[in-house]
Amino acid sequence: MNKHTIVILFLFFLVVLVICLSACQEDDELPPVTSEGKNTFGCLVNGKLWLPKGSFNVPGTSADYASNFFLTISAGNNTTNSGFSFIVYDPVLVDHLYNLTDTTSIKAYYQNKFDDDKYACIYEDYHVLNGSLEITKFNLQNQHKVLSGTFEFTTYNPDCGDTIKVTEGRFDIGDITY
Repeated sequence: MNKHTIVILFLFFLVVLVICLSACQEDDELPPVTSEGKNTFGCLVNGKLWLPKGSFNVPGTSADYASNFFLTISAGNNTTNSGFSFIVYDPVLVDHLYNLTDTTSIKAYYQNKFDDDKYACIYEDYHVLNGSLEITKFNLQNQHKVLSGTFEFTTYNPDCGDTIKVTEGRFDIGDITY
């Protein structure tokens, strides 16, 4: 092998290595706040980044709309066995700040697996101390469906003995089932 061939092979392997490392790198920041149907979701839970992570062909986020009944927004992380779920009762209002303590129009849930991996701690709608959710876009009318918004809340479950503070929440979902 001549020197030129060795340099080309080295550069080729270097490029492949950089591509593999960047593809394998974990997301380490919140997705931007968008309203384009990008299927993103993220927040900070007690100051730590939380992102959904699906498995196989199952996405980490979903939205389901049962017209004249309710809208469900869900995100789960199969690695940490944790997740969020919001249920908004019809009518679904855009640019309306839902109070998460008013469980007649909206419900918020958070589940977190205990460290010992034996039990899950579920923070249900009646555990929410304060918080809000705002839907900034809800479009089902064309091929490019979009459900986007922001949220934050504080919840406490006496059985778990801790307070969970969720901040900087955002979602932008394009795969909406109805």
